[in-house]
Amino acid sequence: MKIFLVLLFCIIWSNSFSQERQSNFNSRMYTSPAKYISFNPLGLLEPQTAICMGVGTRFSERSEFFTEIAYLGRNRVYKYHELVFYHGFRFLAQYRYHFLQQWRPIINLGRITEYQRKRRQKNQFFIGVEFRFKPVQFSAYNNFENKVTADTLNKFKYKASTQSIGGAILLGETFNLSKNGNWFLEFTIGIGAKHKFVKYKNLPQGYSVVPKQPLEWNFVPDIDESIGMPYIPSTFRLRYIIR
Repeated sequence: MKIFLVLLFCIIWSNSFSQERQSNFNSRMYTSPAKYISFNPLGLLEPQTAICMGVGTRFSERSEFFTEIAYLGRNRVYKYHELVFYHGFRFLAQYRYHFLQQWRPIINLGRITEYQRKRRQKNQFFIGVEFRFKPVQFSAYNNFENKVTADTLNKFKYKASTQSIGGAILLGETFNLSKNGNWFLEFTIGIGAKHKFVKYKNLPQGYSVVPKQPLEWNFVPDIDESIGMPYIPSTFRLRYIIR
């Protein structure tokens, strides 16, 4: 899914830095602040199902603030060490800086692109910075060992909590979906880093997770693994202007 979004973004934006004439620039001038709500439909497909709602406000000619909160639950399509339950939240906060130029996509998006050209939608392209925080409570089965006593707990049901903190740099654009200019499709992509801290609650003292064998390593870290790693925040959001 992430690879598909990255490829799609590259196709649309490979010619994004070609500017229109000054008359087109004037037709996209900032007029007044705008407020909106947003929904992230791709959150339902994430390894941990995310039900997301966001709000944003354009408070100056170039500046915008966006925040989103998501409830995270177990997605039964994915398996993580026989996960029993999973509950948590994810909080995002973004500052977005808008450019005043008009950009041309390399492909024709049909009516969406036509509305962009004809209507005076302003400052569609932006760059931003993101902060994210994700606290989670979960329970699962895993194997643990005590190296001092040479004892192993097989399929031990444990409880744990995690906290993930991260930040990223983003690029994005919004596409008009309606004649009245109230509905938009927003696409963002970026790169950042995050770190996850795991705390076990009912694990006997002296025990730790049994190390993986070399052939068992996965690209995606385990749910109970404390680790820092890069991440690519990319998604589509539906936006409704409430002004």
